[in-house]
Amino acid sequence: MEIAKKLGASEKITDIAYVNAEVLKDRFDFYETMKTINNIYNPTHIYVDEVNSVNDWERAVKALVDENAFNDKQVVLTGSSSINRMKKTEQLPGRMADGQYKYRF
Repeated sequence: MEIAKKLGASEKITDIAYVNAEVLKDRFDFYETMKTINNIYNPTHIYVDEVNSVNDWERAVKALVDENAFNDKQVVLTGSSSINRMKKTEQLPGRMADGQYKYRF
């Protein structure tokens, strides 16, 4: 387990989750996948690749944020269309937490 060797003493292999969004059919599937990962593993780091392949992904992210599903987590959304991601994140205004941005999109 090469990844396990790189993790710190307080981290476990289940602290990291990777999702290939290309296999998800829609924003509802994306939402349910993220909820399932949180419920089963409760990772501290979630990496979602090719999020722009999911139509209306930003609506699922907004719902998850509003439900506090990403509290105390680092979520990284990647994809090959940076213009698409940039336009979509305009619909995700930063939420404030103790005077600082809690989320940065």
